[in-house]
Amino acid sequence: MILNEVGRGLSKYKAGVLRTFLQEYGFIFLGYRCMDEFDINDVLLTTKSDKPVSIIKRSQTINRSKVSSLW
Repeated sequence: MILNEVGRGLSKYKAGVLRTFLQEYGFIFLGYRCMDEFDINDVLLTTKSDKPVSIIKRSQTINRSKVSSLW
């Protein structure tokens, strides 16, 4: 994405690429807050697919005790 596209959503081409991936593959979004200027929510909400989609939100803080217990 280039700076002059901020706030306008995804271009038709980029939305089409994302839609194709969502329809063909399971998808995991890591660290996505769903609040960006180049919002993909419209594509997520309007794409019909039986593939799983997971969104793992980014946290402002890191709980080091939880991180160390994972390893």
